[in-house]
Amino acid sequence: MGDAMKTVHIKAGELPWSEAEQFPGWSWKSLREDPDGVSVSLWRLAPGGSDELHAHADAEEHLYVLRGEFECGGVTCKAGDYLFRPVGVPHQTSSRTGVETLLVYVKRKSGA
Repeated sequence: MGDAMKTVHIKAGELPWSEAEQFPGWSWKSLREDPDGVSVSLWRLAPGGSDELHAHADAEEHLYVLRGEFECGGVTCKAGDYLFRPVGVPHQTSSRTGVETLLVYVKRKSGA
């Protein structure tokens, strides 16, 4: 069995949080970067935090809310909710309570 077929176990609770320079107020932990363009990470926004309106021209986002809640586009997402954002959809996120999410970021190849 090659390396691609091995189970990967990550003790995410032991990983340090890193400040997301491109998104002030957010911190994150990378769990997996796949060479095919899929990344899995944890993202945290402090209570009262907000980011700027932006879009991802090359990727779709799958978010699962682990703790807290956030507002985006007039929708409040709470712990246990799932949110899908297609490629290129502008969005801005804020949180009164603080939030922690699991993000699966899927880069799309041109023409895909």
